[in-house]
Amino acid sequence: DPGLPAMDLRPLPLLDGDPPRLDWRPLVRALVAGLRDGWSTTRLATAFHDHLITTLVETVNRHGMEPVVLAGGCFQNARLLAGAMEALRRAGMQPYRAERLPANDGAIAVGQVLASGETTTDARGTL
Repeated sequence: DPGLPAMDLRPLPLLDGDPPRLDWRPLVRALVAGLRDGWSTTRLATAFHDHLITTLVETVNRHGMEPVVLAGGCFQNARLLAGAMEALRRAGMQPYRAERLPANDGAIAVGQVLASGETTTDARGTL
């Protein structure tokens, strides 16, 4: 969308609380403004993903949250996963992602079993 202004990619602010939550209002307002200004859906989607990635990297940096494990259904989104992996590496971090398990609830269930310390095996000795 040549000639249209760029979106401000400052990280989303954190709201007080335990745990702290992201304040989505600035991003929603910016996306609505972009829509009103004639931004294409491609540009809006790119801005949304870039904003999330910027927020992720800033939050990890600010709170020293390493190692960084990208998991959950949102990381089934190839654009978000690739962008986050690249941005975290550029920031000097080593991100990890699911390779043998699905990024969604399937891996969560396996993690819950492992975290409980209780494992059940079948006749072949597999989990």
